[in-house]
Amino acid sequence: MTLSHGKVDFATIQCGQCLVETIQLSNHLQVPCEWFVQSQKPIDKLEKHMPKYLRQKLRAELKPKTRIFEIQPISGVLDPGEKSNVQVKFMPKEEKFYSQTLVFQIAQSAQKLTLLARGQGLEPRLEFSPSVLDLGPLLLCAPGDEAEVIVKNPCNFPIEFYSLEFDQQYLIEEKILRKLKGYDSYNTLLLPPRNPGEKLPPELYEYFKEMKKSKEEQMRAKYLENLAQENEEEDMTSSDQGTSNSTKRTSLSRGISVTSNLEEWHALLVESKTYLEEEEDEESLEKIMFQTDKLQSIDSHSMEEVGEVENNPVSKAIARHLGIDISAEGRLAKNRKGIAIIIHGTPLSGKSATAVSMAKYYNAACLSIDSIVLEAVSDSNNVPGIRARELCIRAAIEQSMKEGEEAGK
Repeated sequence: MTLSHGKVDFATIQCGQCLVETIQLSNHLQVPCEWFVQSQKPIDKLEKHMPKYLRQKLRAELKPKTRIFEIQPISGVLDPGEKSNVQVKFMPKEEKFYSQTLVFQIAQSAQKLTLLARGQGLEPRLEFSPSVLDLGPLLLCAPGDEAEVIVKNPCNFPIEFYSLEFDQQYLIEEKILRKLKGYDSYNTLLLPPRNPGEKLPPELYEYFKEMKKSKEEQMRAKYLENLAQENEEEDMTSSDQGTSNSTKRTSLSRGISVTSNLEEWHALLVESKTYLEEEEDEESLEKIMFQTDKLQSIDSHSMEEVGEVENNPVSKAIARHLGIDISAEGRLAKNRKGIAIIIHGTPLSGKSATAVSMAKYYNAACLSIDSIVLEAVSDSNNVPGIRARELCIRAAIEQSMKEGEEAGK
């Protein structure tokens, strides 16, 4: 196995961002090649009779740390003459120069391929003048005092800074990011890069608005179901003539409590409906997040967020940033492009073997026309399938009529 490059030099990037470069693996031999990336496994230093505080300290040290250079995928199999692309990701954590040798190992072979990865990280910095504020003593209930601080950016790129306690936009975005799926084992999530002052990708906001709408519909359906059930129970209770006074008091108290609960649900529905009519600004988004938290606390068995590629907001945002159309129409348009090769011939002429070899050579799908027709006939959800079934039924009727006429003669 060979590498297309023995060294990858990444450009200088800021901490919190990442760069991805692609290299190619090639297998020029006549046997399959199984490869994997060598990784250092942490040594378990925890002993059985170790004090608790030492165990906690070592356990924190043994947690996997974020890798500066990462390879995806980390393993694979190359058939003879096959090539495969491998991505190398660089994500710095400090402002320094990084250099690491990545080792590719081959199963049942002593050969080791090395890849040198290098890159420079940039860490945003701010300078405050003065660094310490001394406002002096103040009387109780006094108007207060003010002081000015000069913030300087010594870097050659713009920096966005905010207060973790008082910036409402940051708090809203933090709630959104915590509810997203797609974090890796290092608690890292990749999103399109943002310029200073920009908000999160619009796909994330749309996702949470859709989630809030689905939560409201579920809550409304559950409310109507509970209302119908309680009305049915009240009808059964009122029709029973042999009920004691104590039982009537209990049912009355239950009815009052149920009514109060339903009034709260109705108030929540009216309040959420007013939010739908507001503009898409920071205040309305904060209300959306507040309403979502309310709905999740009321119904703990709500439907989980979908994680499919076409419904995942993270995948949508990345695809838009890369210019990839992942919609159903885009995939169909992509599948319609290309060249189709039809291999036909007499029986036992080697059609199947030739088709399989050509599919492997061109890395294409090998399909059987018989299986395609059978699948189309069995599928009644699309127009071609219905048309194929009608043709088959018509051909079967004509064949049976023809056989009947021949039998009558």
